[in-house]
Amino acid sequence: MKTKENIGQYCPALYKSVFITANARDGRINPCCVYEDWQPGHEDLREKAKQIATPLHNSILLKDDRKTVAEGKIPKGCRWCIKEEAKSEGHYSYRKDMIRKWGSVPEEWINTDGSVSDLAVEKLDIRLGNVCNLMCQFCGGHNSHLIAKEAGEKEILRRVIDNPDIFDSIIDAIKRYENLKEINFAGGEPLFMKKELLIILDKLKHKRKKEITVKFISNATIYDREILETLEPFKKIVFDFSIDATGRSLEIARWGSNWNDTQMIMTQYLRWQDTLNERGKKITCSLVPTLSVFTILDCPQLFEWMTDMQLTTECVTFMEQPNEQQINMLPVDVLQELKQKLLDNTYIDRSLINFNDVIVGIDEAIKNNDVSRETIDKFWKWNSYAEQKRNYKLQDELPELYSKLKK
Repeated sequence: MKTKENIGQYCPALYKSVFITANARDGRINPCCVYEDWQPGHEDLREKAKQIATPLHNSILLKDDRKTVAEGKIPKGCRWCIKEEAKSEGHYSYRKDMIRKWGSVPEEWINTDGSVSDLAVEKLDIRLGNVCNLMCQFCGGHNSHLIAKEAGEKEILRRVIDNPDIFDSIIDAIKRYENLKEINFAGGEPLFMKKELLIILDKLKHKRKKEITVKFISNATIYDREILETLEPFKKIVFDFSIDATGRSLEIARWGSNWNDTQMIMTQYLRWQDTLNERGKKITCSLVPTLSVFTILDCPQLFEWMTDMQLTTECVTFMEQPNEQQINMLPVDVLQELKQKLLDNTYIDRSLINFNDVIVGIDEAIKNNDVSRETIDKFWKWNSYAEQKRNYKLQDELPELYSKLKK
């Protein structure tokens, strides 16, 4: 098995990381959060991902994908990063990020059957469930119980704590992985699942907390002092906030959010960050915007606000699914005007943002601007549904966007 060569050329996530979620009805294990077991034609991957293993890191899917890499092939669930990297030299991808942060695995820790030693695992990425206080335009019932309820789904709540197989496997992993260096939490909204969050964190012995980074993806609607105080013993704390726009653009894209509240809560987090950093702690608060058709026109205002707040991001990305919410729902001339507006803006601090990736993303949408009639109709069908269920009119709320959308 050509371990070092393959790991160096491919991705440490398959060896050093475990992603586990209860948001899918039956739970899944993947190597990372961008693994594409949901794509059409990947039904075999979904079936493998459902097979919860103890230990988690040697599930059937992970072992099979490691053997695929050993044969010099790319696992078919790993296409997202390859596609992103093809856009331009230096373009962000999760794979590149993992290589930069985690490096290779010692050869003696990898077995010919695709299994790896417990010592190899350095990262756990846990989706606690679908409990969420927002109803984002691009989301579904698997990540928001409110959307599940709105859609009349039979199973509304999906939480790791309600699935003994998954929850017990997570507790086992916390105790088992002696080299664990990072635990990621997301949802839903992870801070809304306080009970299970605190149980998991409590399983780590105090001395181990000083060796581990804890990271959250949060929607910036909750500031809970008890949770924050529980986190203080850890080596490093990272909050990545999913704020994609300002004002009404954010409120429509992430239905249920309030821009004034978001600003107030972010100010609280930044004060907390500065206070603890002055005491020698390592706290980082940053953004992970996903630009969609609902938010793209506001991105100059978002970047200006980030400049004012000195908020960083290395991961502005573009909506891929659902494809009817990609930014190519706007015509070429609108996107060209937006691109020039960004390039001419001297107020934006580009050092805070992966600015070149944003320009590349807009160029991609200009280049691939043909959208099928079916896709356009799907957007307007969804918009009519959302307007009816949530009692608003896009034409009234975001008139500039409405006027420029393909119809």
